[in-house]
Amino acid sequence: MMPSLLVVEDDRTTQELIKLTLHNRDFEIETAETGEEALDVVTAQPPDLILLDLMMPGISGEDLLEHLMQNPHTRHIPIVILTAYTSGSLNERDYWLERGAVDFIVKPFIPADLISRINAAIAQD
Repeated sequence: MMPSLLVVEDDRTTQELIKLTLHNRDFEIETAETGEEALDVVTAQPPDLILLDLMMPGISGEDLLEHLMQNPHTRHIPIVILTAYTSGSLNERDYWLERGAVDFIVKPFIPADLISRINAAIAQD
């Protein structure tokens, strides 16, 4: 069975770029444009991994991460932060890892890097 990914990203162009990058990579991809929509998807069918943008309308990526990490039914799902929002701090990756993310990727991403890091996150689960 193919691993399932939930891409939580409010920018449709970025969603399409991620889908194109992962095309023919044996992933089942679901998308959500808001934190609320992501919660609905996760509740209905928990994915094997979540790619999570931070800056979104409504529930932010940070709030969604916190919610998922506090819920015993979802805390096991690996979450990779994928965002253009960065302070530039060397400790920023550590900040997100301490909050429960398994990786932190800055947009724009390198396609081969995104694929390898998704594979690594799924393998460590």
